[in-house]
Amino acid sequence: MLLIGPPGSGKTTRLLAKVERAICSGRSAEVQLLVPTGSMKHHLLNVLARKSLMVPARVVSTMSEFVQATTPDRREAREAAEERLLRAAIAGTEFGQHAGSSGLRRRVLGLVQEFWAAGADSLQLEPAARTRRQRAFVEVFGKYETALRESGLVHRNERIAVAAAKVRREGLGEIRQVLVDGFDRFTKQQEELLAALDEQAEEFCVAMPEGLRSYPLATLPQDLLPPRPGPGAETEVVRADSPKEEILEVARRILASKRPLRDHALILRTPEHYATIIQEVFEALRIPYRFWGGAALADHGVARHFSNWLRAVKEGFPGEATLAALVSPLTPRRWSRRLDEFDFHVRQRLPNAGLAFMRDAAREFPAQLEMLSALRDCEQWTERRLKAGAWASEFSRLQALVQQIDPPVDASSFQRTCDWRTAVAAGKALRHAFDDAAGLPDLSDGEIGFGEFAEAFEDELRAAKLPVRDLRYDVVHVLPVWESRQWSMPVAFVCGLAEGWFPRHFPQDPLFDDEDRKQLQARGIDVRTSVDRAEEERFLLRIATTRATERLVPSYPLSDSLGKPLVRSALLGDALEPKPAPWARIGAELAPRPATAHQALPPDLRDAVAASNRTFSASGIQRYRQCPYLYFSGTTLRLHGRPALPEQRLDGAALGTIMHDALEAWNRRKSDIAGVLDDVFRDWLARNHLEPSFRTESRRLALRADLLRFAREQGAAMSLPRGPHALFEDVRSYRVEEIESRPKVRCRIDRIDIDDERRCVVTDYKYAGPNRIQALLKQHLTGEQLQLMIYLAALEQSLSCKPSGMALCGMRGETSHAGVSVDGAAGLRPLGQEDLHSLLATARSETAQAVEGILRGQIAVLPRDSNFCGQFCSFGSMCRVRWQGSAAIAPEAEPAAS
Repeated sequence: MLLIGPPGSGKTTRLLAKVERAICSGRSAEVQLLVPTGSMKHHLLNVLARKSLMVPARVVSTMSEFVQATTPDRREAREAAEERLLRAAIAGTEFGQHAGSSGLRRRVLGLVQEFWAAGADSLQLEPAARTRRQRAFVEVFGKYETALRESGLVHRNERIAVAAAKVRREGLGEIRQVLVDGFDRFTKQQEELLAALDEQAEEFCVAMPEGLRSYPLATLPQDLLPPRPGPGAETEVVRADSPKEEILEVARRILASKRPLRDHALILRTPEHYATIIQEVFEALRIPYRFWGGAALADHGVARHFSNWLRAVKEGFPGEATLAALVSPLTPRRWSRRLDEFDFHVRQRLPNAGLAFMRDAAREFPAQLEMLSALRDCEQWTERRLKAGAWASEFSRLQALVQQIDPPVDASSFQRTCDWRTAVAAGKALRHAFDDAAGLPDLSDGEIGFGEFAEAFEDELRAAKLPVRDLRYDVVHVLPVWESRQWSMPVAFVCGLAEGWFPRHFPQDPLFDDEDRKQLQARGIDVRTSVDRAEEERFLLRIATTRATERLVPSYPLSDSLGKPLVRSALLGDALEPKPAPWARIGAELAPRPATAHQALPPDLRDAVAASNRTFSASGIQRYRQCPYLYFSGTTLRLHGRPALPEQRLDGAALGTIMHDALEAWNRRKSDIAGVLDDVFRDWLARNHLEPSFRTESRRLALRADLLRFAREQGAAMSLPRGPHALFEDVRSYRVEEIESRPKVRCRIDRIDIDDERRCVVTDYKYAGPNRIQALLKQHLTGEQLQLMIYLAALEQSLSCKPSGMALCGMRGETSHAGVSVDGAAGLRPLGQEDLHSLLATARSETAQAVEGILRGQIAVLPRDSNFCGQFCSFGSMCRVRWQGSAAIAPEAEPAAS
């Protein structure tokens, strides 16, 4: 019988009722339910188990498992073996020059499997090959089939055909009742198997959705199920600026919902665009979730870590690649002592390469020196040739040497326990991949080099699936759309409804276009055209949008994660007007909030904070005003990020430092500024372990031209005020009189001009362009920046000067000036004396508040400008400022559906 009905019509429920009756009557050995995927199998077993039934696992099986159990004597070609045999088949044909292209191999292999699924081999396809490229493909197809036979392997569809023949010949044993669910199309070989099962079983039933182009076994009676009565799910279409904001909106609605987590599902057509984002957002907001569907072993951290070690061996242990492999939570504990310190130590000495360099750098780090010494044998791997089995043993020893998977520190966290179990499974799967690579048919004879075996192992790694057993129930379910067919959820979110994502676009095949495929269909070879694939996308959308019973939330982003614009899916239609996601944009400015008691350090730690902050700096005061936690992390705790990589060291901040050092030396020596810059630049490169290159030379020449121009204008017609007394690179202190201990703020002032009336103007040099200089001046005048005002207050205290003005001098690209003075002298903008006094009073008050907050242990995460957080702060992974709004979501804030 064929059960045909729309999604949600109860097809699966009827089949499970048959299984339940068989189990309750003691006939569990007589019933067999076949499904397409392992996740559907476990889901249906869980549904039956929740009915308090003792369900033998064999009762529900995937079709692949049934075929394997029926044909244990056949060796099915693994994906890696298929690809490597195909690579050999391509060599010597018209495609031979591109045999190394993994994209070409995947395309050809996919086309071969499509023809097999349609019931055609190379001999049947040969008469239909019209063009030169089609004939070349048929040649590759034939050579590949021959290679499979000579290796004693069968492909998946061939094994299904063998299983069908065996069922016809030997029957089904105890099985009397065969049920099939979850499929929307079958290959020719699967249809043969269904026909054999129909012949041998006393009861045979296949459940399929309505509206398909064709159905198997046309002679079977059909039972058409009507849609379930009742109101449909309320629908609200949501648009977001990016995939991350899309998932943030999903998370907001889940947190605001009064329903259990298990009542929510995310349905994805393109998991590759969302998996990492879901992991980041849900774990940050502590929302338990479970991914359904297969996971690739190559994507797991254990596999990536071992691949990093292989890459380091292959490239001769370059410093950066070796550190990427060494600095990992998977590094054994006995070699992890002071690992971060060693990482910083080596990064400061990059670029360098070789284990000799790494061991020399590890002389003060005994744990790392021991580990690097244990890797001596690997230095010779690129020169050795061994049998594949011997290489598998070597790889296994390397894995035992460099990886250790420890139990979770927080054993009470179920998420951490699941992660640990998955990591253990990945480690075991990695060892199996070594042996599978050694068993590949083209590596069975003779000795091979390290690179050849490593390539074979990477092929196995990409093809291997990670067996993950996550049996949690009360979690948010994340479902690929093809896995959602058997689900029915109160609330469903369908993400990524943008053109190219859902629906996916399938261009015509370059070897067999739609016209060729129509001719093949006329020959009885049922291959799909691009029109058929587009229809399948519409079918998948019908599946996805019928999973919700109460609320459906389709959504789409306006741009991808890289900012590339996206277009709303045409499949959504125009019936519903999309609503913008109300979640605050990550880049939006965060208004300052008053610090609360829990955001300050406890009293017993305040003395330690005060002891480590005996003096302050003007730049430090500005950091505290930007965010107290930024100051606490960077200044009080003296934390700092990894040293920059060589190509990142000569950045804007470094050029500014070089400029100031050159100006200080120039004012001290009174010599040629170009020669001074060359000396300073050369010393800076040496301190930062950089060799002269085209990039460093271009930066030096640009900086040289800027300083030469500045020196000419400084000596001739410079527009800054020039009093009788000028001080350069002067260091002064400002005492904070409002605090009893009268702490000092250290000020390093680039230039001070003092006239005979003791009026002073301060000048600060910046390696920046005119626009940036104007913006900085505006920030000083509005009180956002205090640096120059603190300088003037310090001069008023230490030299009894009368603050008269401030100026900024930019040197990048052109010499630019911006400033203010009370009398508008020397071309500076005029500023009233009362306005200047007001700015000074604000600076003194803000400085006192900042110093008092630091001494009182205020460490609140209160960024003044969130744009600064994303661009310049190194501590975002600790403060989690991007998630600070999540705790404020209340259950009653759940948005109403349209």
